Amino acid sequence: METFSHKKVKARKSHVCSTCNRTIEKGDMYTTSFVVDDKESWVWKECELCEKFMARYDIGYYGEGYTSDDIYDALVDICCNEGYFRDNTLTSHSPAWVMMERLMGVEG
Repeated sequence: METFSHKKVKARKSHVCSTCNRTIEKGDMYTTSFVVDDKESWVWKECELCEKFMARYDIGYYGEGYTSDDIYDALVDICCNEGYFRDNTLTSHSPAWVMMERLMGVEG
């Protein structure tokens, strides 16, 4: 997998974050990347929370990109390592965005 472009833009319409599946609203800043793998290509859109999460836990592009499964697996590992599953507020079946908000201190 290779990332050919990676830039921060302002949404002109609603999008869905490729990492956490939440809506990126019109006017929100987000990161967009063009990714190619073998004969397939796609655009990866990432909300600001996901971008901050990736930077905080050093989960980067490194020219190869990542999938939503990679992110979810990383979230489960991080939550286990930081003890978030012991207090029964999260389970390994929690949506990725619930775990990400908890780790980033953005509880709703």
